[in-house]
This record gives sequence, C-alpha cells and structure tokens, in this order.
Amino acid sequence: MLKLFTSRSIRVILAVLTIILSFLTIIWHNQNRTLYQQDNSERQNRQIIVSKQKQLLSEFSEQTSAETTYKKAVKKLRMQQPVKIRRLDL
Repeated sequence: MLKLFTSRSIRVILAVLTIILSFLTIIWHNQNRTLYQQDNSERQNRQIIVSKQKQLLSEFSEQTSAETTYKKAVKKLRMQQPVKIRRLDL
C-alpha cells in the first residue's frame, strides 16, 4: 500500500509540475514575442533617425562646399556680381 501511495503522489507531482512548466513556457514565449516586437520598432526608429542624419549631413556639406567656393571666388579671383547689366537686343 505504501508503494502504491508513493507512486501515485509522484505521478501527481509530475503532472502538476508539467502543467506549471507549460504555463511558464507560454508566458515566456509571450514575453519574448513582445520584446522582439519592441526591438523591431526601435530598430526601425533608429534607421529613420540615421537616414535623416545622413541627409542633413549631406545637405550641410553641400552648403558648406558651395559657401567656401563662393568665398574663394570672391577673395582670390576677385569675382563680384555685376552692378550694371547691359542688355543686348538682336
């Protein structure tokens, strides 16, 4: 009788542990899924930010190079915008 009782109690304990582990696995899977979704959205946000930074940097470098070219033309080559514009009719 003692052997029967212990084997039954062991089976019940194993069944309860299996059910608990199943619930924990489901919870763990759900947490991993939500973490993956959050990570994915953050990655997309970072990519958007990086692309905007690259765009701003390229626009800034274009403006800077045009500005330096203009300053160099005015300073070294003494180029100025014309004061008088003569129109030539044909």
